Amino acid sequence: MSNVGDITSQGLELSLAAQANRYLNLGLSAAYIDATFDNGSAPTPLEEFNGPGGTLDSGYGKGLRSIKGNRVNGSPKLSMSANAELHWKPASAVEHYVSMQYAVRSEVYADINNSMYSRMPGYGILNLATGLRMQQGKHRWDLSLWARNALDKRYFYDLTGTFTNAYGGSAGQPRTLGASLRYDF
Repeated sequence: MSNVGDITSQGLELSLAAQANRYLNLGLSAAYIDATFDNGSAPTPLEEFNGPGGTLDSGYGKGLRSIKGNRVNGSPKLSMSANAELHWKPASAVEHYVSMQYAVRSEVYADINNSMYSRMPGYGILNLATGLRMQQGKHRWDLSLWARNALDKRYFYDLTGTFTNAYGGSAGQPRTLGASLRYDF
């Protein structure tokens, strides 16, 4: 049984967008978040657990300990994203584009007790796309080829703890290639 208690979250966000020239758009966003628990209790982390009955009574009950000062689970301290799109018109109603986006996230804990076994390392993901946008009156077609996680980074995006102090992980999407056709009306 856990008692999450109160949380303090503070940080900074930055978002920039620029049209470097008539062919190139750039973007950058970053966030720094310091989110910690002010009080509360949680089961003893596995690395501190000393068998049935948990650790010594810490005033929170057998097997529980304070989470005051722990980082909020699932909250990275730093996340950033940079993108660029190069586009030009090979014909009057046709625009060709090439785009990239690189997103980075720092490590997080998946559990409120900040167990070292619930620590998920930070990672970066590169997405790429190229395509054609075609204007037809007030309607627009967009045909694209894309690669998500182009560098095939292996990572976990979620871990779930169990009552037996075990964790089950959800792996992030591997490199995925595809094509899309979009019609705006």
